Amino acid sequence: MFEREEIQVDLYCNYPRNGLFAGQLWALKVGPNMEFGSKFIDWGPRLRFLDGRIAIAGKHFPITCYREWVGNWCWDAVRIEGRYVLELLNWPRLRRWFDLELAETRLFNFWESGGTWTDSDLRLIGKEFG
Repeated sequence: MFEREEIQVDLYCNYPRNGLFAGQLWALKVGPNMEFGSKFIDWGPRLRFLDGRIAIAGKHFPITCYREWVGNWCWDAVRIEGRYVLELLNWPRLRRWFDLELAETRLFNFWESGGTWTDSDLRLIGKEFG
């Protein structure tokens, strides 16, 4: 039901000193409710922007939109269909490299439980809580 809806994913992938693309992913925000930070101080998986997709450590995710310098010059943003957001969240390497640092309570607890994300979870991931 929500698998075709687009969700914004912000990527901390630019050098803080000059805003130039670094080729690494140090943090990401998935929708308005989930923020991930690298488990390692100076390291993040390789990130590449390709024609109509991004590659994180060699795994490809189709994107529908790309913008540079979202919020500040350290962050770029992409829009990804929900089914690919689920693929990203269920990808075992994401859990190995990133900790969920900030999230709506239900999303945080589910991440910590190690459960498999499904279409019904996309409703919370993409929802604005005010």
